[in-house]
Amino acid sequence: MSYLQGHEGEDIERKSYYEEQLERDEPELEILEGRIEATQERLEMAQDAYKEWQFQWQKYVQESSASREASQVAQAKIIQFEKSVTRLDQQQQHLRENLEALDNSEDVAKAEALRITQAQTEEQISLVETELDQLREKLKLNQEARDQQGQSLSQYRAALDQAQGRYDSLLEMQKRILKPADNAQEEWLRQTGLDASKPLATYLDVQRDWQSAVEKLFGPLLTGLVADGDQFEACFLHQSPQSNYVLKTFAFEQANTDVNPEIQLQKLTDVIQLKAPLILPAWVQGVYLAQNTAEASHARVHLKPHESILMPDGSWSGYGWCLMGQGDERPGLLVVQQDLDDLSTSIDALQEQVAQVQEVISELKYTADEMKTQEVEREMQLQELLKKLGHDGKALSAIEAKAEQILLQKQRMEADLRQNQTQLESELNHLQQCRGEQEDAVQIMAEYEDKRRELEDSQEELQQAVTMNQDSLAQDQDRARLLAESIRFASTSIEGIDRQLDRVASQSQHHQDRLAQLEKDLAEAEAEQVNIDNLPLLLEKRKAAEDEMTKAKDLLEHHQSLQSKYEKNKSQAQDAIDKLRTALEGLRIQVQAQQSDLEHIQHELNEFDVTLDQLELAVPEHAEENHWRRAIADLERKVQGLGAINLAAVEEFQTQKERKVYMDEQYADLENALFTLEEAIEKIDQETRERFSTTFNQINEGMGELFPRLFGGGQAKLELVGDDILTAGVAIMARPPGKKNTSIHMLSGGEKALTAISLVFAIFQLNPSPFCMLDEVDAPLDDANVGRYADMVKHMSEKVQFIYISHNKIAMEKADQLMGVTMQEPGVSRLVSVDIGEASKMAAM
Repeated sequence: MSYLQGHEGEDIERKSYYEEQLERDEPELEILEGRIEATQERLEMAQDAYKEWQFQWQKYVQESSASREASQVAQAKIIQFEKSVTRLDQQQQHLRENLEALDNSEDVAKAEALRITQAQTEEQISLVETELDQLREKLKLNQEARDQQGQSLSQYRAALDQAQGRYDSLLEMQKRILKPADNAQEEWLRQTGLDASKPLATYLDVQRDWQSAVEKLFGPLLTGLVADGDQFEACFLHQSPQSNYVLKTFAFEQANTDVNPEIQLQKLTDVIQLKAPLILPAWVQGVYLAQNTAEASHARVHLKPHESILMPDGSWSGYGWCLMGQGDERPGLLVVQQDLDDLSTSIDALQEQVAQVQEVISELKYTADEMKTQEVEREMQLQELLKKLGHDGKALSAIEAKAEQILLQKQRMEADLRQNQTQLESELNHLQQCRGEQEDAVQIMAEYEDKRRELEDSQEELQQAVTMNQDSLAQDQDRARLLAESIRFASTSIEGIDRQLDRVASQSQHHQDRLAQLEKDLAEAEAEQVNIDNLPLLLEKRKAAEDEMTKAKDLLEHHQSLQSKYEKNKSQAQDAIDKLRTALEGLRIQVQAQQSDLEHIQHELNEFDVTLDQLELAVPEHAEENHWRRAIADLERKVQGLGAINLAAVEEFQTQKERKVYMDEQYADLENALFTLEEAIEKIDQETRERFSTTFNQINEGMGELFPRLFGGGQAKLELVGDDILTAGVAIMARPPGKKNTSIHMLSGGEKALTAISLVFAIFQLNPSPFCMLDEVDAPLDDANVGRYADMVKHMSEKVQFIYISHNKIAMEKADQLMGVTMQEPGVSRLVSVDIGEASKMAAM
């Protein structure tokens, strides 16, 4: 420790010495640095002045040399231009003589006359073509109108046939209802003069809501024949024969027009319109109409003996009596007569429409024939005009070819003359310019001689100033370098002494800490010396405890193994119990369902008064429930399909049978044609599938090859979307470098463009076209992708000519030919083309 303290005192003394040296040298160094900076500024100024002199001297040398060379060149040019002016003057005189010898005024006059004739012929052709187009358009419209009218005619005829068939069916039904029962009744009708009379139903027009009620009210009276007075009396002279057919005659009687003021109901006569001047019987005037039972009950108390109330269902009641309506669903005479009248009106209207459409079709056909005749005439006229136009065109072409040759010669001569004149004027201007340049060069040479003497005088002064400043700067820099080294050494020494002092302090602290630790260790060692005698006994106890702990661990592991085994068995037993419970619950549900079905079946058997034993004996041995259920459903559908009984069904059946035979023949023909067509379609589909599959695979391979070249890696493929290859869509799956495989919709704009380019180029590889135009395809691409795109176009151009529009310099550099559009004047565009190969050769030259 004392040694360390002695060295520490020496270091402190040396540090004080070096600090005093720093305080002495640093101010002197600052003074020298200021003086060096001032000297450097003066030296730089002197050097700049000398450099400026050197620049002026070099400039003088160059300019004086250029002046001498310019004078010599101007003299040589003057001699050359004088010779060129003489030669151009002689050429100009020769061109004027040759130009005066050319004359084509006669050919120009002939060509102008032919052009006028040709223009007139073209105008006539245009007029004829316009007329032809108009005629053809009219013919087309006429044909469309005829087709439309034909469709309308077919529709009207179909509607007319349907209405006529319905009318004939209803008329036949009416005849069967009114037909006499036998020949005796027909003879009686003839004798009484009633064979031409019509039944009362044909003279009545009843509102549809009340037709059924009036049918039931009048009953047999509707079939009664309307007779005049003589016929009515004759009915009593000739007794009607006995038969099931009961004929009631009807006479004209005066109607009772009394009105009951207590009853506010509509009368029967209000819903009946007579088609002839008949007088209904008096009792009809007393019939009122009620819409429901409440109205009838309210009015019944006010009825007079000859009055009654009729309801829509046919119920008829009077003063103290009532007849309830009967449900007869068959159409009556009034309904049939009303339908016959409506159908007759519809048939008349349809016949009129058919006649009108036929007339329109005839007029359209006549007009079409006339237009076709005009079309043939115009086509012949057009052929004649075209022939004349071709003849005039050949004559005009010959004259124009000759005139064009003369014109080209004149243009060449005039161009040569203008070029000669321009060149002559240029040569004269150059000659005058060269003479002026020679005079200027001589004058400049005299001025530069004075400048040379001034520069030589200033050169010596500038060199002395530079040398003096350089010497002074070198002395100051040497002294400053010595002082800087002395200061640097003192600073370094002080830093070393400081580090040494820090190290000594650290070592002293370390020794003190070590001493304290040794004292502590010594005290602990003295305390442990007491317990060393009991060490063997403690070791034996530790060994016994370890043996007991090992046995306890083994027993614990055995019990844990048994517990795990028991838990596993318990889990398996619980799973088996759960399965049995699930099966039992399912069986219970099935039993309940079967019990419900059994009760339902027993209920149905009770409704039909059949026991289960009887049913088991009647059912076949191999009967199935589903089979019998289907049979019952089919039978119910058949019963429902029968509907109401149609009296005219036999005749309708025969007609439909004949029509069915005809339709079956047509159907067989259609089946054969359809079979042939389906075979052709199947063959076409098969060929289409094969060709599409082959083409799809080839394009897919091409795209898989081109995609990495455009992207610099990655992969892409086409996938069919759908099971049927004929109707499936096509999805593009692409994976650019460093990205996941995704559809084209998830890509950026540039990636979409490159993917589309790879697909298009793959198609062109499979089926090259004469040319392909690409309109600013590289717009969304960066420079790297534009380069790959342009290289791909260059590669593909071996088989396909590409024309692409671009504003990108990289794409332009890859092209073989450039075509640009410029606008030197507003609204005036000009096309400029550049051959890149030729331009490169010219640039190399």
